[in-house]
Amino acid sequence: MDKVNWLAKDSFPASTYTFDLMQKTTALVAVLALIGGRNYILSGCKEDQTGNVSDGVIVIDGEVMPFVGGLKKDKITIKETTEDDHALGIDYPEAYTHRIAQFATNGEYNWNDFAVITSNLELKKVLDSYNGDPVGVIKEWGGLETKIPSDYMLCDGRSLSTTEYPELFEAIGFLYGGLGAEFKLPDFRGRFAVGYDSSKDDYKTLGAKGGEEKHTLTIAETPEHKHIYPWGENPSTAWNPPWGYANDYIQNMRGSNSNDTDNAWAYSSPVGENKPHENRPPYLVVSKIIKVK
Repeated sequence: MDKVNWLAKDSFPASTYTFDLMQKTTALVAVLALIGGRNYILSGCKEDQTGNVSDGVIVIDGEVMPFVGGLKKDKITIKETTEDDHALGIDYPEAYTHRIAQFATNGEYNWNDFAVITSNLELKKVLDSYNGDPVGVIKEWGGLETKIPSDYMLCDGRSLSTTEYPELFEAIGFLYGGLGAEFKLPDFRGRFAVGYDSSKDDYKTLGAKGGEEKHTLTIAETPEHKHIYPWGENPSTAWNPPWGYANDYIQNMRGSNSNDTDNAWAYSSPVGENKPHENRPPYLVVSKIIKVK
C-alpha cells in the first residue's frame, strides 16, 4: 500500500496530488468490505415494533455507505448528491460527492437481501459447533494414549483446576469427585458405560458405579435343582458315602425291607469349586476420552 511521509519536513504541501493519493488509499482499504459479501448490514438498521428501521452502515455491491433509516419498504436505492466549494475567491463546482442508501418505492435493491454480517468470533463459535464436540463430550479413542487429540484427555479420574478448565467444570461440576478448586474427570478405566435412566435406582445418578468383573453365585442366585444319588434297600449292609450323610439320618443303613422309615438321607456327589465366573460380555479395549476445552 502507498504511504505518505507527512514528517519529511516541518511543512508538507497539501496538494491535490496528496489528497488524491489519500482517497485512492482509502478506496483500496474499502475493498476489504467484500470479505463479508456484496450486500449486507455492517451495523445498525434495527427494526422496531412500528416497522421503522434505524440508521446504520451497509455494504452495497462491495461499497461501504451510510444507511438513512425510515419506514421499512421492500426496496432501497442509492441517493447521490454533490456539493460545491468556494475558496480564495474561486468556485469549485461539485467538489464533494455524498452517497447514502435509503428506502425507496422503486429501488434497485431488495431490502430482504441484506442481513447483519456475522463477526469472526461468532463464525468461529458456529464452526466449532459443527466441526467439534462441545466441552464435556465423552467418546471412544482407538489410538495410542500419546496420540489423543488436543483439547481431549483420557477419562482416568485425574483432578483438574476449576479455573484452568472453567467450561468443563461448568458442564460436569463435581459429578465424578473433587472439592474446592479441583474437580475430577470420570474414570472409565476398565469400565463400561450405561445410559442414564431416572426410573431405575441403579441408573438415576450420574457418576454412580456398579457391577463386577467376576461374580460368585450365592444360594439365592442358584436355580432350584435336584441331584440323583445312589439308593436302595438292604437290611444289614452298612453304607458309608465318602461325601457324608445329610441331617436326620438313622445309623448308617440304607434302610430295611420291613420299614422304610429308617432310610438314611445321604448327600449327593459334590460338584463345583465355588470360584467366581466371568461376568462381562465379549469386549474390545479402547480409550474413553473427554473434551476438556
